Amino acid sequence: MPISPLNWNTNTYKSSNLKAFISIGASPSNPDEVLYLVNLTDEEHREYFQEEFENLESACSFINERWGDWEQADLAVSGSGCGTCEAH
Repeated sequence: MPISPLNWNTNTYKSSNLKAFISIGASPSNPDEVLYLVNLTDEEHREYFQEEFENLESACSFINERWGDWEQADLAVSGSGCGTCEAH
């Protein structure tokens, strides 16, 4: 299942030592403006790519088109309960 507005906050795409995911942020010029950020990082959290989107649907479309052929990981499935979720 592709990354969507229903699973974006716990799903990532993985390939070797890289992962692509969506995070949430704020505009530096307007802190009240919510942005959705598509990120590509390595295992040590070094950032290789970031693209900003004003809506979640656009961020989901972009990440699925760019990295949708990579292995998908649901980080919420790694354990039981909120404290064991790898997404946090």
